Amino acid sequence: MGAQWSDKRHNYGLFAFYGFLGGLANNAVRRSNNPLAPLALLTLTSTTWMGFVLAISGMEAWVKFKAPLLLRHVGFDVGRHVFSALSAVECAFVCNQLYTLYAGDLLSKTEYSRTPLILTGMVFVQLVVLSPKLENLGKIIIAEGGNEKEFSTEKSSKAFSSIRKEVAKKKLYKPARFIHQSYVVMELVKVVMLGNYAYNIASSINII
Repeated sequence: MGAQWSDKRHNYGLFAFYGFLGGLANNAVRRSNNPLAPLALLTLTSTTWMGFVLAISGMEAWVKFKAPLLLRHVGFDVGRHVFSALSAVECAFVCNQLYTLYAGDLLSKTEYSRTPLILTGMVFVQLVVLSPKLENLGKIIIAEGGNEKEFSTEKSSKAFSSIRKEVAKKKLYKPARFIHQSYVVMELVKVVMLGNYAYNIASSINII
């Protein structure tokens, strides 16, 4: 995770911010002494998480390439930053949900813990196995499609030069197509699981 976020230090800020919000929410739940409060928080976290995935994977990921003035390699640079930021937020959601389960004494109840534990595994696979390969794909496309003359600022020119040198030095290669396909499928599965989980819990405590 550190290597993947090395040039995107704002991700640590995102993780800390959403982790802090989750901590505040869990603290409020603990102080409420309401046995249904942890379930309500799990519902809120799940719907918020689902919204993030839908907004990024279901809209931003492909809509940006519809912009006629956005060059393809620039779009990939935007994408690799946005998706690494999403990973940071998802890590915070994972931590928040696991803590809610622990603090609410729900870890042993499979009807509440099964989905968050499966989602934790999926985020781990995406973060550790799939995302680094897709990050490399983005860097290769940036290195192949970019030209130093098109970057007008010192910061952008330096960033492009660094990526191009990394691709050449490490001899990065494009991952197999199924890597990206696997990531997309996992995003769809997450949306379905989060939506179903939130709906079932909300129904069980008569929120809906």
